Amino acid sequence: MNWPTGDLNGIYAITAFLILNIFLGIIGTFWYRTQTRRSEVGLRLALGATRQGVKRMIFGETLLILFIASVVGVNICLNINQTELLELLDIPISNRMEAGIGMEQEFINYVLTFGLLATISLIAVWYPARQAAKIPPAEALRDE
Repeated sequence: MNWPTGDLNGIYAITAFLILNIFLGIIGTFWYRTQTRRSEVGLRLALGATRQGVKRMIFGETLLILFIASVVGVNICLNINQTELLELLDIPISNRMEAGIGMEQEFINYVLTFGLLATISLIAVWYPARQAAKIPPAEALRDE
């Protein structure tokens, strides 16, 4: 398909804007989350957890939350696809079977999207996780 350059620039701008908003939303959420869990992180560090272990715990929680959210999102999308809601709202959709897009292509799209979101999430969570791991245990426990 031969796309005009102006259309592609618009698509790239919208995509970059959405990725930036996802990044900022994740970093804000996890910044708040790590700040509210300061005493837990301090207690873990006081009981012998390593700073790397704290970072891995936060990264693991991030990926777990992302996986659960993606399963719920895919389930919602599949159910909306089974209804005639999109047709009732006059949202243009293509017949994916006629276009030759099968379940394996859908799975590849899911894996690529999950990988992109996981990368964005891990980059966004890196700084809050680093800050949480640097908390001195005595200071974190004193705040409680």
